[in-house]
Amino acid sequence: MTISPTQLASFRSTGSLLFPGLIPSDLVETAKREAPAANWGPGVEPQKITLDALPPVMAQMMALVQPHADEILGEVAHFNHGMWSVHATGGGFGGPAGWHLDGFGTLARGGTWDQVPGFKLLVGVFLTDLSVPRRGNLMLAEGGHLAVARWMRDHSAKFTDSSGKVRDNKEFIKALRADANIPERVPLLAHPGDVVLVHSMVPHTVDTNEGPPRPAIYFRLGRSDYGGLEKLKNPW
Repeated sequence: MTISPTQLASFRSTGSLLFPGLIPSDLVETAKREAPAANWGPGVEPQKITLDALPPVMAQMMALVQPHADEILGEVAHFNHGMWSVHATGGGFGGPAGWHLDGFGTLARGGTWDQVPGFKLLVGVFLTDLSVPRRGNLMLAEGGHLAVARWMRDHSAKFTDSSGKVRDNKEFIKALRADANIPERVPLLAHPGDVVLVHSMVPHTVDTNEGPPRPAIYFRLGRSDYGGLEKLKNPW
């Protein structure tokens, strides 16, 4: 057992769990050397990396993350994809004003509820000093997954047609974002080698970066068939 009952209870309540120093310093330094140029910002989206195309440094990191992810889910945390996320200094983007749920863009492309979010855990591997805000920190709405599930129970039917598709994605997102029960996002403070596991339904964004370029690695884990609208109404 690598996760205590207290840690698991904390994850279920807040939607995230930080593992300080899980990645050894030699892997951190290797990853920093291999990181690409800035690839996160307006109109730029990091490329998804499949399991068979993972660089060795990412594969070694996944081996360290896997046992913790399996325990949190209570099943094998199947690999979905990995990515580099390199946030440049400045640029005027990032910050607490907006937030999103990964994978929900599928609904705008004609998808159905059983296709979102398309994974169960977001894993962030941090390679630089993020012990203060405004360094490109991941920003999380702690407990927001529970608020999103409550909103889904109360309001999702208003936006769904008989085929299970969202009738108007823009109105759906607008209504969800207007929910006063979703907590404000707060920057996650972390050090090189720290790893965070986040429930896929936690609203999040990335903070502005007033420091040096911020490389990080993200993995998305869990079966892509999330379970349909009823699963979104009850994230456990």
